[in-house]
Amino acid sequence: TFNFDPGLAIWPFSVGFAPIFQREYWEPKVDSSPDTQTLYAISGMGSPNASAFNTAEHEKGAFWRNETIPGYWNAGSRFKVLESGVVHYTTASGELEVWGNNVDSTVSDVEGGNPGSDMNTTGGESNTTGSNTQDNTALADYVEGPYVSDVLYSVYTDQNTAVLALTENEVDFILNPLGLQSGLRNKVLASPDLDVAVNEAAGFRYLAFNTRKFPMNQLAFRQALACRIDKEFMANTVLGGSAIPLDSLIPSGQTFWHNKDITSHCANQNDQERLETAVTTLKEAGWTWDVEPVWDEENLDVIPKGQGLRGPNGEEMQPLTLLAPGPGYDPMRATYSLFIEEWATDMGIPLSAEPTGFSVIVDKVVTGDPFEWDLYILGWSVTPFPDHVFRFFESSADSALGGHNTTGYSNLEFDKLAERFEAAKTLEEARDLVHQGEAIIMRDMPYVLLFNTPLIEAYSNRLSFPFTNVLDGLQAFSALSSVVRIN
Repeated sequence: TFNFDPGLAIWPFSVGFAPIFQREYWEPKVDSSPDTQTLYAISGMGSPNASAFNTAEHEKGAFWRNETIPGYWNAGSRFKVLESGVVHYTTASGELEVWGNNVDSTVSDVEGGNPGSDMNTTGGESNTTGSNTQDNTALADYVEGPYVSDVLYSVYTDQNTAVLALTENEVDFILNPLGLQSGLRNKVLASPDLDVAVNEAAGFRYLAFNTRKFPMNQLAFRQALACRIDKEFMANTVLGGSAIPLDSLIPSGQTFWHNKDITSHCANQNDQERLETAVTTLKEAGWTWDVEPVWDEENLDVIPKGQGLRGPNGEEMQPLTLLAPGPGYDPMRATYSLFIEEWATDMGIPLSAEPTGFSVIVDKVVTGDPFEWDLYILGWSVTPFPDHVFRFFESSADSALGGHNTTGYSNLEFDKLAERFEAAKTLEEARDLVHQGEAIIMRDMPYVLLFNTPLIEAYSNRLSFPFTNVLDGLQAFSALSSVVRIN
């Protein structure tokens, strides 16, 4: 229940997506737990759930085995997803529900016929979504299983070991939120027993500034460093085309929400222009150098490099540290950090890239002292409803208060948009507010978006999926375990 009128960001797109726990099973366990630590220590194995599987065995760090639930409630139901965005869902008993665009007219058309006979697993169906034939093209049409008796998830310490297990037919699919590393792709492609799926990942890698402290709290500083970062050069040349330069906080695959008009700072400028724009940005904000950086056209380099950079009030620059995952975890972000270090050094910014364990970075920037770090590179996975545009940056969500705003960014104009977004009742209103909020973030730059990578997943060709083209890949849906078939 709510003691206020919730907007879409609360209902249904927050609370409505929360897990459901069966009261009869869980209430005694909650009541008998003196604290959350005790409650969270309960394994949950055998607890009632609405999926097709239940956990049968689990050994931490080794494996996890799920078994099919007999009489799974959704077995035999049919899903048909149309180009228009309309989804036809038919229960095993033949009852039809229609979700998505133009639902009112669709339901009206269906009710004029006999949906029970039109929507079944073997027959055809009438045109129920209007006269636009292209919009009625089925992107997916499948019947819910499961078609396997159990699923065994083996845990591997690194991707090399996992790929070896895949090529030797020990496993059928690799689940990894980063997808297949580029160095292992040829090995997979060379195997006659393996296939790959390539999809857009729902997320982004980014550079974050700690806006709580100097000089990261200076807009001109953030804009100048962002201007020096040539994302196209990094993606297409340094990273060999294996990365996609990003400008928007929302994946392009989320076509309703994505704003294709968002562009990065200093877009389409060459290296010389980027340096000159960055220098002008700092000078106009009152920054000074003992030795100002200059582009040398003959050597195509910054000669001399900047020295003695000081802030608007004469503040002397202290050494800064850029935390980034090391090459063993993510060679792309590690490489990116070294180039950012070089671009910053050219400007006279004393920045050092420091390879750091992923969990160490997270601990520092999320739960650690908010003044103990300067800049970092990490990544986010995001959800279909883009509330992250506000959750990551509204002042009330500061990580020092337990939220996701690690940068400490604070902007009253942005916070007011966040409040309106929270109360928005229509998708169109919410989209307009998201676009306004994103424009402010792109201007103020608590983050600099860097890149994303295509999500490449490898699997045994003895598996048959009803579809493989899906935002964030098959791994986002546990490899579609309730509908996958074994050839």
